Amino acid sequence: MEALKQSGLEAQVEKIEDIEETLKYNVMTTPAICWSMMKQKAA
Repeated sequence: MEALKQSGLEAQVEKIEDIEETLKYNVMTTPAICWSMMKQKAA
């Protein structure tokens, strides 16, 4: 979380513990990190 804060990027972080939801991301082992890229807002 500290690295995200220092990067200045906005992100929604959530912990997913439901195995069915985890499998939707093709994750077969844990821990795992998934992300999607979002457009940055213009300054």
